[in-house]
Amino acid sequence: MRRTTQLTLTALFAALTAVFSQISFPLPFTPIIFTMGVMAVYLTAALLPKWYAMLAQLVYLLLGVIGLPVYSGFHGGLGTLLGPTGGYLMAYPIMALLGAWLRELLGKTPLPRLVQMLISLIATLIPCYLLGSLWYMQVGQVDWMTSLMATALPFIPIDAIKVVFASLLALPVGAALQKSGLQKKQA
Repeated sequence: MRRTTQLTLTALFAALTAVFSQISFPLPFTPIIFTMGVMAVYLTAALLPKWYAMLAQLVYLLLGVIGLPVYSGFHGGLGTLLGPTGGYLMAYPIMALLGAWLRELLGKTPLPRLVQMLISLIATLIPCYLLGSLWYMQVGQVDWMTSLMATALPFIPIDAIKVVFASLLALPVGAALQKSGLQKKQA
């Protein structure tokens, strides 16, 4: 795989995260905004090698930190990253790395490809909810259970649907990337 091709795909997934993050809206039962940015992180983990997956999400975060309006609601800047939902954003590179690493690891097992993908992407919810809720707890000055009730528990069913959809979408997209020669065949 040529490095230029891999870096181009990495930039593409950083851009995809910026675009998906704009699909967002508030929910009446939680202060956390629903965003499809996490869906892009799932796809990044499902389709890129682990270090490039992490790099794509770091690039996304850095674009926002320097002020480009890539975060949900066309926000950007360090203030957004340090705000109440900053823990979720900071989890993106960890989620991408963990999901891609598990996918690569499980690719060496006899499990069906879809099962490998589902397990890998479900695991990304751990750092997502952990960092998101702990960060919100500190910024919002609430106890951890209150934070979990507002920031994690309401999103479990929504994220489960996103994981299934991302897993199903990643299989044909990954095959198309391999067929086009833009990506190596995965184990």
